[in-house]
Amino acid sequence: MFLNIKKLFGKVNIGFTFLFVASAALAQTADSYTSLVGTGSYTNFKTSYSPEALNLSSAASVVTLRTRHSGLSQSRIKVFIPPGAKTFRTSIITYAVNEPARAAARFSLPPVSLVTDVVPDVNGGTDTRKTLENLQNGQELRFYSPEKSGVLMVATANTGSSYQSSTGGYIYINFFNIPGGSFMSFDTQVEVEKTCYQNWYNGATWSASGNPRDEDNHTCTGSGGGTGNGGVVVPTTLTGIALSASSWKAGAASNTITVTPEPVGATLPACNSNNTSLLGVTQASNGQSAVFTVNADAVTDVANVTVTCGTKSATVNLQPAGTVAVVNPEDVVLSRDENGKAQLAVTVHHTDAETAAKATVDYWVAALIPSDLPFFGQDEWFFLSSLAEGGYQWKQLENSFDVGSVSFQQNGTIFNKMKKLTIPLGFEATEFKRIGAKIYLVYSQKGGDFREVGVIWNSRDYVESTSTTSSTTTDSTETSTTP
Repeated sequence: MFLNIKKLFGKVNIGFTFLFVASAALAQTADSYTSLVGTGSYTNFKTSYSPEALNLSSAASVVTLRTRHSGLSQSRIKVFIPPGAKTFRTSIITYAVNEPARAAARFSLPPVSLVTDVVPDVNGGTDTRKTLENLQNGQELRFYSPEKSGVLMVATANTGSSYQSSTGGYIYINFFNIPGGSFMSFDTQVEVEKTCYQNWYNGATWSASGNPRDEDNHTCTGSGGGTGNGGVVVPTTLTGIALSASSWKAGAASNTITVTPEPVGATLPACNSNNTSLLGVTQASNGQSAVFTVNADAVTDVANVTVTCGTKSATVNLQPAGTVAVVNPEDVVLSRDENGKAQLAVTVHHTDAETAAKATVDYWVAALIPSDLPFFGQDEWFFLSSLAEGGYQWKQLENSFDVGSVSFQQNGTIFNKMKKLTIPLGFEATEFKRIGAKIYLVYSQKGGDFREVGVIWNSRDYVESTSTTSSTTTDSTETSTTP
């Protein structure tokens, strides 16, 4: 997905200046947790665990709800526990690598524990036989498993227990460490009293995705706040539209742009563009999405096309070949500085027109932290900004009218087609990979529009090496390491 220039330079400061400090400080929200049912082969709770799917008519007094996943990599999971639940069990198999597994869980609300709170318990750890009972009694539980153990114990069988819950809701589990980056297998089993489950299901209300709603009170008579007919979805108000790509360049892998409603679950109205010769509808809105296709041959100059769905609009920037600078994969060399921190040597190939103009140019280096990172409920942007006293600092934009305050370099002059930039990232490459950061490059010639080069380095592609080779330059390039 291309960078949305307007959104990037309109980011409001939220009070954090360092990239990795911010990742441990932002508040969690329930929306940042992925429902276990609705992931993988499970369509949604309403379909997967309907009375017909469970064959309740011939079931005994207890009905069993099971899930099984392999390769699950989401770090924030929520598991719905229906009212009348008697037992909750998990079987979580991890890769036996040199990394501990850490998690925290809470019922009805996301846990507030930090990764530093989850440590080995000298008293023997959590009694996982009573996980369900303790969580529903308001406790926040922490789970730890040492390196190379291959398993994380969260909830185990409590044979002989007479416990039965009177209310239902979600268990929110925050996995701070997943050894190897994903679970080999992740299985759950919930046993529920049949009559309570049947009555709750018949009176339940559902989210647009077909799962129980976080905000409802779930009892044996249904879901509080709902209509009680077991299937009506309360309409979600459309607040905006999202584009799969906010800009397009000639030669892009795809010429299609998908439009979806914000928030997810709202109904997408009919959509159109204000320049159908450049960007036309190829799939009309079906309420959930619409698809536009770029007429690549017709894009001969930079153009901004407005997509409108009902009363909501967004802009797509179209760029023909040869109008924006290019950075090829071989033009980016990762190395380490004298302090062992990652740095990028980047060769920017400017266009003939830019070189001939010999105008001064400003550069911006931005890091995107994706929304699937723990503590982040949405994508976050940080800028590697030059400091008056020298050096650089990651920070967010304080004033949307002062984009220069977060620039990487100002007033550079393009004398050759190839411009060399050395970008000190300030942290180790493994730290960037841990949060899945992508590094973007944007520039602007004086008096001109912002021009997006795009992603120049994706930390998720990084493979650790012992090499400390530094990049070199030639006479045909222009080197710049200071603002």
